[in-house]
Amino acid sequence: MLKKYDWGTQDGLRAWAQGVTEKPQAELWYGDHPSGDSSILEALGGPANSSTLNELTHGQAPLLLKLISCARALSIQVHPNEAIAKEGLASFKTDAGEPVLVDSSGKDEMLLALSQFDLLAGFVDAGTGAQILRDFGGAFDAAADAYQAGDVPEAIRKIMQKSALQMRRLTPLLPAQIAFDLGKEVIASDDSALVIAALMQRVRLYPGEAIHVPPGTVHAYIGGTGVELMTTSDNVIRIGLTSKPRALEAALSVMRLDPVQEVPPVVSEGVKVFSPQGAPFELRDIAATEPSSFELPGARYQVVLALDGPCEVVTAHGRLVCEVGQAAVVSQVGDSAPRPIVVLTSARAVAASSKQVAN
Repeated sequence: MLKKYDWGTQDGLRAWAQGVTEKPQAELWYGDHPSGDSSILEALGGPANSSTLNELTHGQAPLLLKLISCARALSIQVHPNEAIAKEGLASFKTDAGEPVLVDSSGKDEMLLALSQFDLLAGFVDAGTGAQILRDFGGAFDAAADAYQAGDVPEAIRKIMQKSALQMRRLTPLLPAQIAFDLGKEVIASDDSALVIAALMQRVRLYPGEAIHVPPGTVHAYIGGTGVELMTTSDNVIRIGLTSKPRALEAALSVMRLDPVQEVPPVVSEGVKVFSPQGAPFELRDIAATEPSSFELPGARYQVVLALDGPCEVVTAHGRLVCEVGQAAVVSQVGDSAPRPIVVLTSARAVAASSKQVAN
């Protein structure tokens, strides 16, 4: 399903969405989440009358694969883990008084860059962050003291107390790099979360590089096109830089300060395998310049997406041919020993697989 959020790139996903809309194209979803259930073109070994993936999986698909293209910065946000999502954060509401979470699943995600992709993820060290805050001419000295002491949540609370009128006077003091990264439209918002952005670590991914954004990591995508792999959830807890409902205290309650790290690939038989530590998924980047066959290990749930040319997916139930922008879903959830699948292609594809995580 194509999502046309206003931060998307105009026709940025046209190569995969099969058409020009002359509107922002932000995300293309391949999954069974109610917010973006995928249509089924052909089914092997399942009910032939199913028209959507959710009808086939009954909402049990563990993974959601997306293509994403952003032309401007998304909100500063964080996602809950599985335990917190099941608990529901019932004691928290958004600033608009709405429930914070939309489903009961945690959200763990990884991003593979297809173009240069810039994002903010995690926070700078205590000394650097405190100095950034002190450079605002005394306006954030109390927040600087908290940040220096390692109390990042309290520093954020103090920053977010500034009004739009106060921020209008302070915005010109933002570090030049973050002002450039976020762009004039975002900077003009006079949002106090602009100062939080200045405290975050700037990450630039080049095509073929990946980063893991585990639950609890504060982050904001700035711009670029990539493949997102995540657990099936649409839970987003927003801090700022958005017109959507925010939930500051809920975000601070789930926030973690662990350093964010890029995911180095392991090359196996010509396939790059990105397998983030502790994540219940892995992603394979398959690239071929001539007709080739790739055997992938069996998994309880897999999604193979054709990126630059058609691919054929061979399973125990038969064969499916995917054109560019189409995906094959292979579910072996009920199998005690999932069988390998084979991908035949002379172009590029990605394959998402579920994996067991040690307790």
